[in-house]
Amino acid sequence: MADPISALYPAFTVGANDDEFDDGNFSGWTAVNSGSQVPTVTETNHVASILHPGGGASQYLWAYMKAYTMQTNDYIEMAFRFGGVSQAYNRAGLILADGVTFGAGSQIHWAPSFFQSIMSANSYTNYSVDGGGTSVNVPYLASIGNSVIFLRFKYEGSNHFRGYTSSDGISWVGMTGQLTRTLTPTYIGMFLTSYGGTAPLVASVHYFKQSA
Repeated sequence: MADPISALYPAFTVGANDDEFDDGNFSGWTAVNSGSQVPTVTETNHVASILHPGGGASQYLWAYMKAYTMQTNDYIEMAFRFGGVSQAYNRAGLILADGVTFGAGSQIHWAPSFFQSIMSANSYTNYSVDGGGTSVNVPYLASIGNSVIFLRFKYEGSNHFRGYTSSDGISWVGMTGQLTRTLTPTYIGMFLTSYGGTAPLVASVHYFKQSA
């Protein structure tokens, strides 16, 4: 019989900043949020199930971060599934930042926006102000939330970034071209947001990985 994990994503050796959510204890992450509409995180069945109750200001992010200073050509990666009603604008994905204080700092994220059927890399400040960015049309996104979504976000050095996606975690497609954002990332992580939508949403994260 196939190993149930390798049937979902390629096996890897877990490093200091990686998490396969396999010990029933969601730890080692710093939560960054406004203090309201705080998600419930349940680690079980080899996933981190992050349930957001809905609501909150329209551009607020709810993030989970680890301290790490990105080096040239480092990347972060995750695989997750997503559930929720169609509303503007449910998002979940990867985020890089220069701090972990809500209301301060600079960030950039790479994520699907399911309602819009796009993937977007947006510059943020304060974990609460969306400065816009680059989007890529992905017409099938609205229908794949409950399939496994693979994301990779690469730091190419000197304020340059690039977003990738994959169908299997093996082969990767560059989606964004090279992005420019004045940011030296010292924190890495994942986030979700209802973007002000009032209905609940859930991201079920299979793994998070930082390249060696």
